[in-house]
Amino acid sequence: MKFLKAMVLMCVVAVLGGCQTAPGNPDGGKPNAPSGMSWYKANNGVGEFLRPNGWYIKEQSQNFTNSLYISKENIETNGRFLTGLTVNRYGDWEVSRKQKPSESAKEMAGKFASTGNVLLNRVMAGDGYVMYAVRVASDNNGVKTTAHYLVAGMDQQDVLYMMVAEAPTAEWDANVKFLGPMMDVFYPQL
Repeated sequence: MKFLKAMVLMCVVAVLGGCQTAPGNPDGGKPNAPSGMSWYKANNGVGEFLRPNGWYIKEQSQNFTNSLYISKENIETNGRFLTGLTVNRYGDWEVSRKQKPSESAKEMAGKFASTGNVLLNRVMAGDGYVMYAVRVASDNNGVKTTAHYLVAGMDQQDVLYMMVAEAPTAEWDANVKFLGPMMDVFYPQL
């Protein structure tokens, strides 16, 4: 529980500076969802995340990877999305990849930083985890896109989380009112 509280706090403080997070619940539980959003608990064990009303959900599981997609566009119809959140939870990381999650998180963050113009690059560490936040502006199949990556390696749990919030750069500011809280407050399944 101490780790979970630290993870949520670090996300709230460091991820998308300036975004408003969900107000606390008076009974000390999970925060209330901001107006226009609700909590969604993934059936595949990824965790619990904020979902804007009317946005689409897709879950996938394969081997050691569970994925959750929360998107403005319907992935089932379009085959992809332009605006949304992708969450990948990789379990048994070191067992399957022979590298500690924290080491892999650092490598992944470096790769993400090399994909475009770096707008933000931070490292946060706490009791049992290291998390990298990288925001880049790049070209995604001809669409100027801003992508905000969070990669967290938790060696004790042998888990790695990779999250990316993305939107066309021209629409980033309009969509950050949803994407910000989605990245700021979440409850990973450890």
